[in-house]
Amino acid sequence: PLFVDRVKPTNEVLNEFSSLINSTVSESTLEKFLTAHYKEIFGNKYDRIETQLWLRFPELDISGKERKLELFLRNSVHNDWELFELKKIVKLTKTYRDVPALRAEVVNAIQQTKNYARLLSQDKIKKHFAKQGIEYFEPVLNLVIGKEPQIPHDKWRWLVSTENEVNI
Repeated sequence: PLFVDRVKPTNEVLNEFSSLINSTVSESTLEKFLTAHYKEIFGNKYDRIETQLWLRFPELDISGKERKLELFLRNSVHNDWELFELKKIVKLTKTYRDVPALRAEVVNAIQQTKNYARLLSQDKIKKHFAKQGIEYFEPVLNLVIGKEPQIPHDKWRWLVSTENEVNI
């Protein structure tokens, strides 16, 4: 059985989140807010949050660097973890030959998130996090970026449906 406190976001929390996401605050400010209100923003299904998780395995990284995960939330319904990558405000879309397309900043953020997924699939990293009580199979990938798109909703839905590995 799963017992969940009924946490409902207040208008105040949602208004503050909307204000932050639509302003030019830093990613760290947004991260602090989401850490404090993650259940209210993302929902009751999350029962644990971890922030600033370092992947100190440059030998496994494409560019030979250490990486940092911003938000890792445990989904208590699926009993697995989800990665949330945060980005500053950017314009999300452009038009290329009369077809809506994601801007370069969004595509780059998607690639960064996919790189994290590639790293997280490595046995060495899985074992490292398991020692910290973070055991996962295949984290869901989420990207929190930008404002509302400047295109009609149906076109936006089609555009993000073409990117099936990362939830935008």
